[in-house]
Amino acid sequence: MAIDQFINLISALILLFAAIVLGAIAGLIVYMIYKGRAPESIASFVFETSADGKGGKPSVSRLQMLIWNFIVAFAFLFVVGKDGSITNGIEALLQPSVLTLLGISNATYLLGKVTKQASAKPELENSKAASGQKKEK
Repeated sequence: MAIDQFINLISALILLFAAIVLGAIAGLIVYMIYKGRAPESIASFVFETSADGKGGKPSVSRLQMLIWNFIVAFAFLFVVGKDGSITNGIEALLQPSVLTLLGISNATYLLGKVTKQASAKPELENSKAASGQKKEK
């Protein structure tokens, strides 16, 4: 019995540590974005860039995907911490409704990215054509 209690205590401490680390990462990302000091990799993920490479408005689809993935990660840690079994956590999150919502969130991001790239190509071609016409004159 003492070994089982020790294992449960260690498991709980590891889950608590994982939740604190995950929360700290999420909080740090939000804080850096709020203060405008986010590293380029985070800023380029959360904010859309214009054709000239300048930072633009926040991307709703990217932010939605980021938040939803954090929610699913916290839910997994909660279920594992509550039940004490990783198997129960996996079974709880492999429900069709959770996977559907996770898929919708990620598909929204991907479709937004594909649409943006498709709309940027004609703009790029038009700007190249316009600069080529100016050089010919």
